[in-house]
Amino acid sequence: MTSPEHFLLLTLQFASPADSVYGTARDGVTGVALSGVRVEAVDRSVVTLTNEVGEYSLPGSGLGHGRLQFSRPQYDSITVEVTVPPGHSFRLDVELQPLPMKIASIEVNTIASRDEPGLSGWPADDPAEIGFRRFTRDSIQHDPLAVDRDPLLTLAQSPGTGAQGGFPSTLHIRGGSSDQNLVLLDGVPVYGAMHLGGVASIFNPDVIGSVDLHSAVPPANLSGRLSSVIGVEIRSGSVTRPTLTGAWTPMSLRGMLETPFDRGQGSLLLSGRRSYRGIFAADPGDGEKANRFQDYLFRGSYALGRDNLSVYAVWSTDQLGFAALALPGNSQGQNADTLFNRFHWSNNTEAIVWRHPGSGDRQLTARAWHAEAGAGVDWSGHDVPQRLTSNLNETGVSLELLRNRTMGHRLAGVELRRLDVRYDVSASVIPATTSGFQPMHLASGPTIVGAFVEEGRPIGAHWSVVAGLHANYLARFGVRLEPRLSARYRLTSAVSLSLGYARMYQYVQSLRNEESLVDRVFGADLPVAVGSAGLGPARSDQVSAALESRLGSHTGLRVDGYVRGFRYLPGVAAVTVAPFADRKFPTGPGHAEGLTIELTHHSSRLDLKGVAGWANTVRESGPTEFSPGAQRGSWVAVGAGYQLNEFTMIRFTNSWAAGSPTTLLRDNLDWHLTGATGVGGEVAGSPEAIAGPVNQSRLPSYSRSDLGIERRWGVTIMGAPGVLTTSLTLNNLFNQVNVLGLVAKPGSPSPRTISYPSRSIGFQVGWKF
Repeated sequence: MTSPEHFLLLTLQFASPADSVYGTARDGVTGVALSGVRVEAVDRSVVTLTNEVGEYSLPGSGLGHGRLQFSRPQYDSITVEVTVPPGHSFRLDVELQPLPMKIASIEVNTIASRDEPGLSGWPADDPAEIGFRRFTRDSIQHDPLAVDRDPLLTLAQSPGTGAQGGFPSTLHIRGGSSDQNLVLLDGVPVYGAMHLGGVASIFNPDVIGSVDLHSAVPPANLSGRLSSVIGVEIRSGSVTRPTLTGAWTPMSLRGMLETPFDRGQGSLLLSGRRSYRGIFAADPGDGEKANRFQDYLFRGSYALGRDNLSVYAVWSTDQLGFAALALPGNSQGQNADTLFNRFHWSNNTEAIVWRHPGSGDRQLTARAWHAEAGAGVDWSGHDVPQRLTSNLNETGVSLELLRNRTMGHRLAGVELRRLDVRYDVSASVIPATTSGFQPMHLASGPTIVGAFVEEGRPIGAHWSVVAGLHANYLARFGVRLEPRLSARYRLTSAVSLSLGYARMYQYVQSLRNEESLVDRVFGADLPVAVGSAGLGPARSDQVSAALESRLGSHTGLRVDGYVRGFRYLPGVAAVTVAPFADRKFPTGPGHAEGLTIELTHHSSRLDLKGVAGWANTVRESGPTEFSPGAQRGSWVAVGAGYQLNEFTMIRFTNSWAAGSPTTLLRDNLDWHLTGATGVGGEVAGSPEAIAGPVNQSRLPSYSRSDLGIERRWGVTIMGAPGVLTTSLTLNNLFNQVNVLGLVAKPGSPSPRTISYPSRSIGFQVGWKF
C-alpha cells in the first residue's frame, strides 16, 4: 500500500544555536515511542533513524527552507516543511498514524517517549526571552509535578506562581491577581480559564499541543495584562484517520474526536467535557442542577495552497449553589426552606485565524475574534440580598508580520479591540428591607488601538537580545507605551545569564474579592473597564533575572528572581467581605518580589523535579495594607516519576508551604470537604463580616504527599488498534491536616478551622482509538 504524504508548515520563530533538528517520533494512537523511523532531509539527501526511545537528531546546518520526511513500515509517512537558519536548532516531535490493517497482536519494544534532557518547560527555541516556559504534551506526561495532565493546573504549581494549595481556582503569577493573566487560544483571547474550585481548566488536556507561559518579558505583540500571557496551542491536526480520545473520572466525562477531510487538506476537532455530580455542595432540591460545569471546543483547519485557515469556537459554563446560612446541626448543610447563594458564569470565544507564508522568510498572520464573558450571583450574605450581573463583550482584529532571518527576527503589527463592559449590583428583594443600600451601575466601552514592533538578534558569540515596544491608544487616556527588553549572555555552552525589563498596562480589571473564602470555589473574574468609577489603566513595571545551567546531559538548574511594582489596582478586599465588590472601592499601589530555584533530572526511566521559592507581595488600598492570601510566602515541592516498564509509571510528590496570610471570619460558614474520591463535600453559609484587619491572621503551614500509578493497555477493537490508560492516585497519602480558613467562634478565644480534604483516592480511565 502506498502511504499518502501529509504536509505541515512549521516556521521557526526564534532558536538557540545547536545546529540541528531534533525530536521524538511516536505512535499517533498509543503514544509509544517508535524506533527505526527513517528521518530524511529530502532536499539534502541526509538520513538518520530514531533510536530505541524514538529520538533523532539531524544536522541542520544549511538546511534553510526544506522538507523532512518521516517514514516507517506499517505507518503513514509524513512530510514536514521547516525553516531552519544556519547555526540554529529546532525541536520537532511527530506522530505517525498506523495504517488501517489487521494485525495479530500489538508489540511494544520501547519505553514511552522522553522529553529533551533538561528542564521541563525550558525555552529551547527562544534564547533571549526571560520568564518563558513551554509545556508540551510530552513534557507534561513526564513532569512528576504535573496535575492531572491539565496544562493550566500544572502552570499553577510551577515556579513563580502562587497557587492556593489544594484549590488552584485561579492563577497568581509573580504577585499578580487572577485577572492579570491573559489566556490566548492561537493568539485570540479567552476569558475565564478555570472551572469552579480549580477542579479543571476549561481546556480538555487531550486537545492541547503546547502551552507557553510568558511571565516576565513577553513578546511585543502580547499586551493587555500585568502579570502573564498564557498561549494555548491546539494539537497539530495531522491525523490521517478519525481518532477518538477521552477519559472518565468520578467527577466528569470528557471526549475528543479528530478527523481529516478532503484527502488530508483539512481537519476537524471537536472536544467536550461535562461534570455529572455535585462538587462542593448538594443541589438545592428544587429540580435545578446547581453544581456543575461543562466546556466545548471546536476547530476546523484547511490548507489553501501554502496558506492555512483555522476557525475556532470555545464555550464553557459553571454553576454553583449552596445554603446561605450555616446549619451545623443538619448533616446535609441545608434544607428546603433555606435561602441559597447561587453563582453562574460562562464564556465563549469565536475566531478566524489566517496564516500566509510570504516570500522568503516572512509570515503574515491575521486574526478576527469575538469574546464574551458573563457572570451572575444571588448573594444572601447581607440584610439586603444582592444580585450581581457582570458582562464583557470584546470584538477585535489583528495583523502581524514575522520575519525570520539568519541572524534573528523582526516582528511588527497592529490590532484593534472594541470592548463593552458592564457591572451591576442591585437588591434582589424589592422593596429593600434595610435602608442605606446603594446599588452599583458601572459601564464603559473603550476602543483600544495598538501597534507593536520587535527585533531580536545575537550580538557576538555570547549575547542574544530582544527589544520591543507596544503602544496602545485610548481616546480618554491617550497613548500608553510598553517597552520590553531582554538579554541573555552565554558564559559557556551549558550556562547562561538573563536579564529583562517590561512595562505592562491593563485596561480591564476584576472586582472579584480574592480574599473571600468563597472565592476558593467561585472562579470567575468580574470585569470592569477603564473609565468606570474613575478607574484608570493599571500599570506594572518588572525587572527579572535568571541563571540557567545544564549540570550534565540529564540534569538542569534554573534560578529565577523578580521585582515588581504595581499602580492603580482596585482594593475590593478593603471594603467588603463579600466575594465581589458591592460598594465604592479605592485604588492603590503594590509591590512584589520573589526568587525560585528549580532542579530537574530526566533520564530514560527516571524523572526528578524539585522547586523551592520565596515571595513577598503587598497591596495598598487607601489606609489598608495587606499581603494577599492567595500568595505563598515560601514553599518547597519535590516529585519523582519512574517508568517501571513500557506500560507502567509510578509518581510520588510532596509539597510544603509556609502558612499564608488569612482574614479571620465571623461565624457564619460551614464547610466540610469530605469525599473518599477527592470530590464532593458540603458548603453552607455567607460570611458577613470579618474579625480584625484584612489578612492579619495566618494559617498553619501546608503539607501534602500524593502517590500515583498509571498503566497503559494495548487493545484492538473491530480491527483498530488503540490504548486504554488507567491511573490511581492516593491523595494526601499521610492524611495531613491542612487548614483552609479560620472562623471566629463566639465566646471562644480559639478560632474554628476549616480544613482541606483528608486522604482520598483519585481514579481515571482514559482511551484513544
